[in-house]
Amino acid sequence: IRFFMLSAHYRSPINFSEDSLLQAKSAMERLDNSWSDLRHAIDNRKKTDGSGSPEILSAFPALEEKFRAAMDDDFNTAAAIGILFDGVKTVNTYLKENEPLDGKVLDAAVEFFRRLDSVMGILPAEEAREEGTEIEKLIAERNEARKKKDFRRSDEIRDELAARGIILEDTPDGTKWKKKT
Repeated sequence: IRFFMLSAHYRSPINFSEDSLLQAKSAMERLDNSWSDLRHAIDNRKKTDGSGSPEILSAFPALEEKFRAAMDDDFNTAAAIGILFDGVKTVNTYLKENEPLDGKVLDAAVEFFRRLDSVMGILPAEEAREEGTEIEKLIAERNEARKKKDFRRSDEIRDELAARGIILEDTPDGTKWKKKT
């Protein structure tokens, strides 16, 4: 609901409909998936301590400046969300097209999301991060069971997580997870 409310300018009438809510939900899922993929990349993919990709590193401050300008323009949250999604696109493209990943770029991406979220408040809260730690432990246990070919235990853990609304995706870079919405 918060995301839906932020996607319209405060002076404009809100087009409240089931379709509008579904669009907001879909957009929120894209944001959550990008944030989740970024965290997963930091934890599980090969990284370098390089000097950073200059064009990517300069993209985040430029997007932040545009975000600030949108907020200074009569609190234009709709435009600010559009800029946030420009950042989502930048991050998703970088994660898909680069291996190994540059640690400085990943840090800059996290900082970008956190700064914008300090204004918008739409990324998962700290409680979700704590839950994420618990889920990561279960995933590690499941991966260990799979290595030992204890598929019964592996399936039990997958089923337990599915009952909690967690979807697992096994990738060459490890197991990724997200909440079913």
